[in-house]
Amino acid sequence: SADDQTLPAIEHILPLLRRGVGIHHSGLLPVLKEVVEILFQCGLVKVLFSTETFSMGLNMPARTVVFTSVKKFDGEKQRFLTGGEYIQMSGRAGRRGLDRVGVVIAMVDEAVEHDTLKNLTGGGADVLNSAFHLTYNMILNLLRSEGIEPRHIMERSFAQFQRERGKPELQRQVAGLQAMILAADVPNEAVFKQYTLCTSLIAKYKEARLSVMRQPKFLAPFLVEGRLVKVVRAADGVNFYTGFVRGCNMAAHTVEVSVICEKIDPTLGKAFRPCHVSAYTSETADLYTVNFNLADIATATRFRINMPAGGGNTDKARSDLIAKLSHMFKAHGDDVPTLTGT
Repeated sequence: SADDQTLPAIEHILPLLRRGVGIHHSGLLPVLKEVVEILFQCGLVKVLFSTETFSMGLNMPARTVVFTSVKKFDGEKQRFLTGGEYIQMSGRAGRRGLDRVGVVIAMVDEAVEHDTLKNLTGGGADVLNSAFHLTYNMILNLLRSEGIEPRHIMERSFAQFQRERGKPELQRQVAGLQAMILAADVPNEAVFKQYTLCTSLIAKYKEARLSVMRQPKFLAPFLVEGRLVKVVRAADGVNFYTGFVRGCNMAAHTVEVSVICEKIDPTLGKAFRPCHVSAYTSETADLYTVNFNLADIATATRFRINMPAGGGNTDKARSDLIAKLSHMFKAHGDDVPTLTGT
């Protein structure tokens, strides 16, 4: 259209094409790239400045290929071209039926190691690995299409071909590892087996005991004001570390615990984010009374304190409770003794 002809990209490239100079890169408009390719095939473009994408899958031979640099930016850093990239681009030099030889010029503007140039000009093709990833949406779309068998499509994919090709090597590795296991000689292996069995049984019994202790009818009598408890929110596994019980509502199966959390703006209504007592500073955290479910109480410890005057609601009371939590951490770390003595 007339409006498209006044686009800056078209007005810029038109004088160059009239003089036999072309530009080709992924940022050009598709119609401009197509025009440049047609003119190049017709021999009307004598000099073409392009990126490596021009050499991928297009039958566009040239008499001479010039590399202005042997390095490229790959999205993260500047690196030397690989052997496959160099061969792909330099392979455009020489037109069949027109040129006896093709000329390739590489402009090396810095000191380069001999081995680097050797790998660049004589290296093999780049390793081609499938980027195919099976997704739920892909499976659903294939199932919706009539006459298409998803299993057949997967079996004929390049990714499956690579897996099948690598299968014998993986089987050899598995066989070698199994042979090493069978050949391994462990002194007192029977003793170690018995020790491992006993350790797993002890862990199993501890977990069973804890599950019983966490039942409301057994746990609630110990959730009195001032009891130090460990809190791990059952819904998402967030660890609130240790805190002091403020009150327990058996009817609602909830318990109020004073725990250290990052400071929040009450007007924003954001969720509480726990803060470990070792990372506490008065500028970034404070003591909050949070309502938890009984299932969130991981363990009840053997320690209980007398709540300070004011019930922990004044600044001084909160400071005293934080100081007690800090003292407990210095004395026992995160392994505060529980009511059962473990």
